[in-house]
Amino acid sequence: MKNDLNKRYDNIDLLKVIAILMVVPLHTGLFVTNFIKANSVGTYVQYAIRLICEGVPLFILINGFLLINKQFDLKKHMRKIFKIFLLIAIWSTIFICLKDLIEGKAFSIKSFITNFLNTNISSKKTGELWFLQNLIMLYILFPIIKVLHDSNKRVYNYFTVILFLFTFGTNLLNLIIEPLSYITKCNEIKLITTYISKYNPFSNSIFLSYFILGGILHEKECNESQKMKIYILAIISYIGVILYGYGMSFLYNKTYSSNYNYSQIFLLIIYVAIFYLSNNYRNKGNIFNKIIMSISKNTMGIYFIHWIITFFENQYLNVIDYPLVYRLIITSFIFLLSYIISILISKIPKLNSIIKL
Repeated sequence: MKNDLNKRYDNIDLLKVIAILMVVPLHTGLFVTNFIKANSVGTYVQYAIRLICEGVPLFILINGFLLINKQFDLKKHMRKIFKIFLLIAIWSTIFICLKDLIEGKAFSIKSFITNFLNTNISSKKTGELWFLQNLIMLYILFPIIKVLHDSNKRVYNYFTVILFLFTFGTNLLNLIIEPLSYITKCNEIKLITTYISKYNPFSNSIFLSYFILGGILHEKECNESQKMKIYILAIISYIGVILYGYGMSFLYNKTYSSNYNYSQIFLLIIYVAIFYLSNNYRNKGNIFNKIIMSISKNTMGIYFIHWIITFFENQYLNVIDYPLVYRLIITSFIFLLSYIISILISKIPKLNSIIKL
């Protein structure tokens, strides 16, 4: 793929749609995963599905695929970083004001400033913007990564190996140590990962790893035999992730974190398989392909807008108490409404810039 830097990739549109279809249900309350409390086939299945619904890493992988092998312009890149910062400022203001309005709270400058400056993922007002903050951190480092990639591949490969070791290697080690600590009743064993973390030079390692992985996938051609091995490995990884989650849940008699796979090498393997499977997708111009392309163009808008609708929904509905079919309907409605509003905003000059990078 090295010589097709300006080519439009049909599979990227499909991957963006898959990613946003993973993101939205996580916030609308679609998945009920506590199978220890609600012991039913449905909760076991929902837990298993939830384990691979991590759209953010897929979006970052797409970024790396499109950018690392592309001609680089530092001025344009700096403008893009500034644009992301403006989006954070604009949507922080929108989220804070709308959420206060929905909750019936009086406007307070002190409260506004506090919430504006607090875009930590745990923030009830602006936590949704953690993704863009991490994207800025990634983009700040990107010029260095790009120069290293283009000028010294040996050092770049060294950097990649170290990054992956400190990201997926330490997380894998933690998966092994956690049950060992419980079984042996020796909590001190966890100090091993704490000790190793002191040497980790990467504070944004997940984003960096998936970004670089995207660049690798752009350059790496696989034959059908190699792809089949990746697919088999991905299936084994997925089964392993599910069994580990079930096993740890029964060990602690508490449903194990349904997002623990986010930082694991198993999700990386699964997403590599999804990437190669997506290469079979071709845009033939039919209605289905047009819908895929349209959703792909509006993923940023859907991401922002669905948060507002979901917040409004949470004020009046306790979705988790609804049967699965109703949760599916609610999630589909939120996705569709977010998509329609995003399209409408995209048609308005100037205003459309708040939903595009």
